[in-house]
Amino acid sequence: MEASGGNQVSLTISSFVGDMFGTECRDYITVTDGPTSDNTLLDKNCTTLSNVVINSTARWMMVQFKADGATFTSGFMATVSAVKAATDISTYDTTIQDCNSHMYLCSNKICVVRAYICDGFNDCGCTNECDESSCDGIGLSAADNIGLGVGIGGFIFIVIFLVVHFIERHRKKKALMQEEETDRQIRNSKKKGGGKEKDTKDKKDAKGHRFFALGMDTRSYDAAKRNYDAKKRSYGATKRSYDAKKRSYYATKRSYDAKKLSYGATKRSYDAKKRSYDAKMEATSLLRIVTSPLRVTVCLREDAMFPTEHRM
Repeated sequence: MEASGGNQVSLTISSFVGDMFGTECRDYITVTDGPTSDNTLLDKNCTTLSNVVINSTARWMMVQFKADGATFTSGFMATVSAVKAATDISTYDTTIQDCNSHMYLCSNKICVVRAYICDGFNDCGCTNECDESSCDGIGLSAADNIGLGVGIGGFIFIVIFLVVHFIERHRKKKALMQEEETDRQIRNSKKKGGGKEKDTKDKKDAKGHRFFALGMDTRSYDAAKRNYDAKKRSYGATKRSYDAKKRSYYATKRSYDAKKLSYGATKRSYDAKKRSYDAKMEATSLLRIVTSPLRVTVCLREDAMFPTEHRM
């Protein structure tokens, strides 16, 4: 890896899991301070690393990850950035650069995207006041949590109480108005009958309800009762149809929930297989930067149809 002029290469290893058998490293990472493996070795590690920063002394760095494929680990994850090169603290640039509105300024004067803040990776490459600092949110004590829960519960109880109170008050008011309307109709009916009140009481149903004739003859009363019974039967049929539709709906919903659970199990199995496959691919990958020169050979023959032949 090569940085631009006047910069150094900064490697931040977010996570690395190596493999050691006895004193021998099976899966390991090597970092050299230069463009080839012959340069100074900055680090060779086959243990477990987390949030480790390695800087080169110049503008080049070589990183190699080797694995024998015998065991499966999570490999390693790292970010590479260019930092200002300096050999003395007096040569550091102390001017704080301006970041765009969608960027976050780290303590080491590096700008990163704000979406990277508190994402679990040290994108700034520093240790204090970085993008992964102060990610715990608002801390509340146990007493604060209890008080907050009691307050929310009390507010919900008051709202429910007021709603029930207004509904009950409206129901009672409506029942009182209906009772007054019934009394008014009875009084009007008595007046139309010339003051002759018929107080004959007739028990017409098995539940013991009392019906007052109020000047109506027997035929009119029977017709009204038959009409009432017909409406009652129609209501019963409608209610049974509604109940049947309701049972059908719940049966369909239970079938849908069962299919949803089956789909979730299938998806979890697929995700597990995919993670296993990705782990195998990461363990067998090799990160190296190799450059090879291009050789061109020119051959001349007397009997050739063309004056020259190029071979690579």
